[in-house]
Amino acid sequence: MSIFVSLSQASKLVKKSKSTIFSYIKSGKLRAELKDSVYQIDVDDLHRAFAAERTERTLNRTPELAQDTAILRERLASETSLRLQIESERDYLRDELQNERAERRSATNKISLLETQITPHHAQKETSLLYLKLFKKHV
Repeated sequence: MSIFVSLSQASKLVKKSKSTIFSYIKSGKLRAELKDSVYQIDVDDLHRAFAAERTERTLNRTPELAQDTAILRERLASETSLRLQIESERDYLRDELQNERAERRSATNKISLLETQITPHHAQKETSLLYLKLFKKHV
């Protein structure tokens, strides 16, 4: 069973102006019956007519969409390549930082070892000489 709506109701259903619906009727794209000075439009016909319009607009835009898609794919490939380069650089710098930390630890350990090997008498003598130079006094 078909459901019929007025021109005003049809315009609300498909979110088009009354004049657009009326021009579809006049051009034959949409069937409607005139009863008591009111157009009666079958809801199924209404949806078919405007679905066809959406399909036609999409088909007309297909070359444009294909071009946009190609541009986006190219940009994605470029950004993926850049991301891989950045990740590689990050990994290299991380390794360099770890190597420098290991070298610093090794140098610190060597300094600590050398400090423990200095005899207390030798350390006392150096401190005394430093005191003399600073304050020009004899200890």
